[in-house]
Amino acid sequence: MMVPYIFFYLFILSIGLWNTKKTNFKYSILFFSVFIFSAFRFDVGYDYENYYRIILDLTSVSYTQFESIPRYAAEFSNYSGFTQLFFIFTSYVIVYSVHYILKNYSKDYFLSLLIFISIPYFYLMSFSVIRQYCAVAIVFYGIKYIFQRNFFLYVVTVILASMFHYSAIITIVIYFLNRINLSRFTSIVLVVTSFFVTPILFYVMTQIPRYAVYASYNSGAGVGMQLFLLLMSVVFIFFCNSFKTIESRFYYNVFIVGVCTYNAFIFVGDVAARISYYFIIYLILLIPELQYRFKKKQFYFVVILFSIFMYSISFYLSFKEPTKNFLVPYQLFLFKDAGDLKQVTIL
Repeated sequence: MMVPYIFFYLFILSIGLWNTKKTNFKYSILFFSVFIFSAFRFDVGYDYENYYRIILDLTSVSYTQFESIPRYAAEFSNYSGFTQLFFIFTSYVIVYSVHYILKNYSKDYFLSLLIFISIPYFYLMSFSVIRQYCAVAIVFYGIKYIFQRNFFLYVVTVILASMFHYSAIITIVIYFLNRINLSRFTSIVLVVTSFFVTPILFYVMTQIPRYAVYASYNSGAGVGMQLFLLLMSVVFIFFCNSFKTIESRFYYNVFIVGVCTYNAFIFVGDVAARISYYFIIYLILLIPELQYRFKKKQFYFVVILFSIFMYSISFYLSFKEPTKNFLVPYQLFLFKDAGDLKQVTIL
């Protein structure tokens, strides 16, 4: 059932294009729309069923693998008898964090939000990788402390994020990317080199017993995401001289590092993608930085077409999933229980 998704996209598009001086009111409508669509979903997202059943049964082994904050949220949802509370809470953490940064740092809130909901690796991905996307969003919120040069508060933010997903601890390095200035030449060298270090890193990991289990080299794995990131990096490298402000250079640096990280560690498959999420989310701030190179109407037209294409790709990928369509149909949680969860197809 695609109708809710189509209606959701068209609603966001129409509100975003609404010409009004009440920008805060418009932003509030957009924020609550994106939040509610995520918070009120039922059985949407690949891992939704797993989370739902874990909340119902806190004796599950999977529950013991939760970090502290998701664990407390699951417990509270269980004890209150309101399973959906976990998804409402995590949706708020994700959407509010992104909303705050876009409102305060994006050159165009609407375009950034449109890109966020359209590209498969952002908003719609947060329906599946719930705990990690909470961590991604909180680290993203930490931008404010990077620009304030407040290392202590940024570290506190990263620690908070790691209490949602332990992988967030690696994002300490993002703080220091604000102090470098990647040239076009350096960017090209880094991106190209990242392809060639993959076999070396793969060999090193296979020699370490503890990490060898994660190394499963497959030249076809993750190629779609890799191609997307490569194309976007080509665009940004071409226009890199347009990023003249401290903020835009920082967004550019983080994104390029994210692309290189994904390329270098693609042999660990899903792990590479999950690590790169912390970096590539800066794409939603980078794209609006380019609008001053073009006429506004033309730029809006191109970005909207791009978002429609990427939004469509999201559903193409969900329909291709052989075990379970993790996006369709969209359902509300009202009057639903565990008996309404879609079953995973065993291949």
